[in-house]
Amino acid sequence: MNQNHEIIAERVLEILNQNDTVTIQVFKPQPDKKEGGDYGCSFLLMFRDIIEEQTIYGIDSFQALYLTLKIIPTYLSNFLKRMKLELDPNEKLMIEMS
Repeated sequence: MNQNHEIIAERVLEILNQNDTVTIQVFKPQPDKKEGGDYGCSFLLMFRDIIEEQTIYGIDSFQALYLTLKIIPTYLSNFLKRMKLELDPNEKLMIEMS
């Protein structure tokens, strides 16, 4: 992750039956380096020493952020399945966008 990226949101989620957490960090959308390029919004999923980064692109910073927030639940679900983890049932992402 580039040191110039600014964290604009973070959520820490409790893992079921473990004294552990998964952390999600969302970074401020950045213009693509290509001239006339789109914007990219990066996010991290972190569990212990495992860090996965994804960047979602949109035509502007708003769309990049919106699409990132829409796709995080899917990435989180796949991440948890691969790690054989389950969120505490009291944890919710609270991302409800149509």
